[in-house]
Amino acid sequence: MKKIYLNRKKIKDELNRLGKNQTWLADKLNMTRQNISYMLTHNSLRAAERIGDVLGIEPKDLLK
Repeated sequence: MKKIYLNRKKIKDELNRLGKNQTWLADKLNMTRQNISYMLTHNSLRAAERIGDVLGIEPKDLLK
């Protein structure tokens, strides 16, 4: 069975495209920057939907 991961590069690329950073994303999600970093580092799949909504991307596109 293939494991599913958050595509951290895609998230960072989208933030760069928007001219935003993880602090901005944390503010939009009402979280700390440290929480965002933890979610990205530990592949929190539950975060994909929330991050996708903020970035205007389908959550499935944030998975690999």
